[in-house]
Amino acid sequence: MRNRYSAQAVGSIFLTMLLCGCGGSGLPVVEVTANVKLHGEPIEGATVIFSRSGGSMQSGAIATGTTDAQGNAELRTTVSPRETQQGAVPGEYKVMISKSMPPKGMSEAEYQTALLGGQTAEVSVPLSEQAPIPQRVDLFPPKYSSSTETTLTATVTQDGPGEIEFDLQ
Repeated sequence: MRNRYSAQAVGSIFLTMLLCGCGGSGLPVVEVTANVKLHGEPIEGATVIFSRSGGSMQSGAIATGTTDAQGNAELRTTVSPRETQQGAVPGEYKVMISKSMPPKGMSEAEYQTALLGGQTAEVSVPLSEQAPIPQRVDLFPPKYSSSTETTLTATVTQDGPGEIEFDLQ
């Protein structure tokens, strides 16, 4: 008798796992591309975050992407700490767009060298002689980049849109 109940329990657990699924979350995502321009010019390397209030990661509350040379970011929805899905869940979103740059007068290469403590293939600067590393600066003001101050919004519907444009001024 005991073996029969154990087999039934194992069978029930297996059936439950099969029906519920162990893989992807199966959220109803819609493919979305965010196009970001600043004064009409595409911005490369900007981070785009779509955030729904009151949602959890598992409910697809956050979708993110990084813009390419044409200013396009294909959004991916975070469904767990280790899983994303292409697109965004339909709904109303608050949108944040940010891009940090090295301080004025410093190239990205110079900034990266400063982060490494002044070490390059040719020169190594002792820690005691290093100047403090200046903070990166945001390209966009808080009205676009801050989660509490952004004025940007977007609506994703089941029918699309496939592309949402942001021409920042």
